[in-house]
This record gives sequence, C-alpha cells and structure tokens, in this order.
Amino acid sequence: MASLLRLSLQAVRATRRVLWHGFLLGALTSVSGAAGSGDAVAHLALSMEARSKKDFVVAVREASAAIALHPHAAEGYLERAFAHFGAKDLTAAAADFKAAVAADPTCARAYLYRGDLAYRLIEGNFAACEADYATVLRLEPDYPGFRAYSAELYLYMKKPDRVITEALLGLHAEPQSAIHKINLAHGLAFVGQLEAAKTLYRAISSVEIAHGRRGAAFALGDFATLRRKGVDYAAMAELTPFLQALADAAGDSHR
Repeated sequence: MASLLRLSLQAVRATRRVLWHGFLLGALTSVSGAAGSGDAVAHLALSMEARSKKDFVVAVREASAAIALHPHAAEGYLERAFAHFGAKDLTAAAADFKAAVAADPTCARAYLYRGDLAYRLIEGNFAACEADYATVLRLEPDYPGFRAYSAELYLYMKKPDRVITEALLGLHAEPQSAIHKINLAHGLAFVGQLEAAKTLYRAISSVEIAHGRRGAAFALGDFATLRRKGVDYAAMAELTPFLQALADAAGDSHR
C-alpha cells in the first residue's frame, strides 16, 4: 500500500476508477501479495485509462511497465494486447494474447481471449479457438458470458445447431442476458426457423445488447461482420429488410 501512495495522483485516480468497475479483478488475483503489486495494478489502470482515450502509445507503455514488474501474470500481456489491438497492430496483439497464456497457463481469461481474438478473429483458426474454449470450461466451468463467445464461434464455423445449443446454455445460466437471446435468434434463423427467429428479434429489437447498440441494429451489425468474413447464410437476405424496419422503428437506423 505504501508503494501505491507514492504514485502520482493521476495513477491513484485511474486505479480507483478501474477498480470501481471491476476490470482489474483478474490482475489483482495475478499480482496480489507480491512485492510492488500496487505499482503493477496502477500501471494497468493507467493503460486502461489511456486506451479509453485512444492513446495506444501510452497504453502499451504502461502495460509494458506492469509486465516488467510481474512477468508471470497474464493480465499485463492481455492489457498490452488490447492496446495493440486498438492501435490495429494485429500481429503484436496476437503475440501478446499468446504470451498471456504462456505466462499463466492457469488463467481462463487468457485462453478466452487468445481463442477469441488471436485465433478466431486475427488468424481465422477456428479449431485452435475451439480448443482454447474447451480449456476455459475446464479451468472455470461457470465463466461469466462464456456461451456468448462460443455461440459466436459457431456462427463463423457455419454450425447453427451448435449456436442454438450454446445460446440455450447461456440463457440457462444468465436468463437476463440479451446477447444469448440474439444468438439464439441467429441460430434459429440459420437452421430455417425464420418465424421463431423473427419473434425473438422483435422481442429484443429495442433492448440494448452491448455498447449502446440495441437488438435489431446489433443483429444487422452481426450480419455485416459475418459477410465481411465470407459467411453468408441464405436467411440473411430475407431478414435484413425485416431487421432494418425494426431498427428504424427503434430509432437505430443501421443504413
């Protein structure tokens, strides 16, 4: 604690903000009790603060400082990976996501992000992503929000039956989560159950899913991302004008 008090007021404020939102729980677990842990946590907080302002140079520098203090904690590498990702340096981001797992092979969060961002999104290695997700479940069977990631993977793998399974498992664990509902709607649509899918899309058309984006507009964003990645389910052509009308009615035009 004494080392934390010696930090600048800026670092202390940043640390408090991040801790308040719970973003450093993993970092605290990784570095708590070690010498200089307060400094490492503060560097991570400053990196997150810089990322929120899109100052990725500072974010990388602060995350690197945290890594130097605790090279065997996954959180420093994950934070630096997010900073590289924000700066669109995907090669460096993938390397740090992989380094996080190497630093702490017991960290479920490290496997989740290596699978989702390094393997699935950056490298398009769906098999490696699926293997990492299996490890997440082995390490932490009740990992919050996990089924949203696994459902998304199966969307890209063109396995809509698995999308439905993962979304239903997600809803069982987190019944209020709208992301599981939208994934279930996608899965139903892509196995040909269009009316059931439309009922779900209508029900969540004005519900915020994530980052201020509401149901219908969020679904249209998913369709656009899938198409950019070369995945085009036949049902998307029919559903696009339907979802656009829902988005317009909710005041969330996606055009």
